[in-house]
Amino acid sequence: MKLLQIQQCFKKLWEYVSLAYFQSSKTTFVLILLAHIKKRIIALLLKREMRRHVEKTVSKPKSINKIGILMEDNEEITRSLSRALRSIGFSKDQLHFMMYRSENGSEQPTQISTFSSTDFSYTAHPHEKVQTFCDKGYDVLINYFTKSNPYLELVSLKTQTKFRVGFTALDNRYNDLIFSLPTEEPKLFCQQMNNYLKRINSPC
Repeated sequence: MKLLQIQQCFKKLWEYVSLAYFQSSKTTFVLILLAHIKKRIIALLLKREMRRHVEKTVSKPKSINKIGILMEDNEEITRSLSRALRSIGFSKDQLHFMMYRSENGSEQPTQISTFSSTDFSYTAHPHEKVQTFCDKGYDVLINYFTKSNPYLELVSLKTQTKFRVGFTALDNRYNDLIFSLPTEEPKLFCQQMNNYLKRINSPC
């Protein structure tokens, strides 16, 4: 069955379940079912996007003027990473953060752009703010997360970028340059990334 047909089937199921939601008091069950449906579609899309991704040719950035950063929900590390990137010569305007925040995560207001599973439709299409992040076109995308997260991974694969940097703990196919470091060491991560990117771009 083609992916479009699967999406249409899930869409019809979603319409049925939505109707049931308003006619039933068992909202918890319905919400769990909807979340499961969405995860299944995301998983299907993730496999398709990965097949496309591995066929692409890696393009070395000749210069780095725009960096996208995908992160888990951790404002302290986000601020530390931002400071570390500025310390190696990047300005605040060159850095574009997008942080995944789970539905059960912190509800504290933040100046950092965030998204969650609710920013995807039940046919797995990203809402405007997620799509805008993906479409900006980065010289480097930093996948600053180590735990498997289908929403972060899908946004990563959909993001337009020349080069990807991340961690060995994640599936290596997501990144062109990987480091075996803890996420709690953003300064060391940035220093090593900067050194390796300089080597990559230096004449042989």
